[in-house]
Amino acid sequence: MPILKNVLIEAKDNKITLTATNLEIGMRYDLAGKVNKEGSITAPAGLLGQIISNLSDERVELSVDGASLNITTDSYKANLQGTPSDEFPILPTIENVAEYIELDSILFKESMDAALSAAQFSELRPELSSVYFQFFGDRIVLVATDSFRLAEKTLVNKDFEASTSVEFKVLLPLRTAQELARILKAKGPIKIYRDQSQMLFRTERIDLISRLLEGTFPDYRAVIPKEYQAEVLADRDDFLDAVKLAGIMSGASSEVTLRPGAGESLEISSRDEKLGENSYQLPAKTKGTFKEVSFNWKYLLEGAKTMPPKEFVLGLNNDNKPAILKSRQDASYFYILMPILKG
Repeated sequence: MPILKNVLIEAKDNKITLTATNLEIGMRYDLAGKVNKEGSITAPAGLLGQIISNLSDERVELSVDGASLNITTDSYKANLQGTPSDEFPILPTIENVAEYIELDSILFKESMDAALSAAQFSELRPELSSVYFQFFGDRIVLVATDSFRLAEKTLVNKDFEASTSVEFKVLLPLRTAQELARILKAKGPIKIYRDQSQMLFRTERIDLISRLLEGTFPDYRAVIPKEYQAEVLADRDDFLDAVKLAGIMSGASSEVTLRPGAGESLEISSRDEKLGENSYQLPAKTKGTFKEVSFNWKYLLEGAKTMPPKEFVLGLNNDNKPAILKSRQDASYFYILMPILKG
């Protein structure tokens, strides 16, 4: 449908509303503006975006002339060929708006970002191309996995308000979750509504509605390590620097190896036949013992980035069992990473 490449522009009630959809996700955004005459039109989203993003004038005037959109500023004018607004698909709605969850939009964005650190699109397993959104009445749990790593973020009842205690579990499409994390920038509340097949996210200016995925999320609780052979306590920023440096020499394998270092340290190293080898001695406190374990350095880095500043805990196991990254102070989040299997 060519019309889906357009954005619907509506001027009424002293505001300008922009609407876009791909039939899976729909978004409506309200802009403040002075409306001299009400009207509507659709225009090519990509072309309109390029024009607006390159304008330096503070004031922009939009007007409709038949099937054309006129854009005028003090120093610029353009005429875009548009399409009548009645050809634009109507966004679906949620009928029951009495039941909702409300929380701070920045907290929700940060929580979504934390879960997304382990997400990746999968054509073979579509259910993994999602964030598993679970509501238990007194807590919200967001989970994502690509089968090599897994992240879980929990929000407790002090973090949100809910007009319902009805529990539910849904698969929020990964593209929707990424879009939410991208657009939620302003402080203020966000309300979340749902029905059997859709979820609506509403802020003061934005409505984003999305279809939900069908399928069953894997029983991820079974892979969460209950104990570790060693716990390494390290500074997050130092750890990030060490992993990035070691990763430079990992070559196509993207493999870095962790092993006990001299004294109170952790050795992070990599080698490649074509590039050479390197190692970094990271100050760290280790409780317990482990031999050595290898990880994809990019996945390890993504997990460490989500840790809070200063110290975090890295739980390690031998025998090709998963590792876990978590905060000492915040039990609401963890990141699990499978090692690179040996033998």
